[in-house]
Amino acid sequence: MGNIKFNISKEAKDIIDSLKVILDINDTPTIIKLTLAKGIATMAPNDSMQKFLGSGNWLVPENIIKDRDYLLFKHLIINDLNKVISDKDINEYFAFYIEKGARALQEIIEHKTSFDDLRILLLS
Repeated sequence: MGNIKFNISKEAKDIIDSLKVILDINDTPTIIKLTLAKGIATMAPNDSMQKFLGSGNWLVPENIIKDRDYLLFKHLIINDLNKVISDKDINEYFAFYIEKGARALQEIIEHKTSFDDLRILLLS
């Protein structure tokens, strides 16, 4: 069980690429899961799912979120939204939360002071 292909904006892809360099993690699935988790964590009750508009799209490969991670993220999203989501529709939510998480992480990086430990800030 895993995700099917879906698109995220070029801006989110650029943020993911910069996170790979900043965190010295050359594993795109790990960074995508980090942005997905941050997106779920930063979702406020009054936020609505919206499309993030950017120039160009990047196709997230199939099965980048799979097995246990797929089930974990799917059920975290279901719990967060408090509604049932089918396997067919979950990829739209993955794209939304990845976009939201990437932007949240970018904001943390931009507001970091020289004394802050970036890894701790990203995980808090």
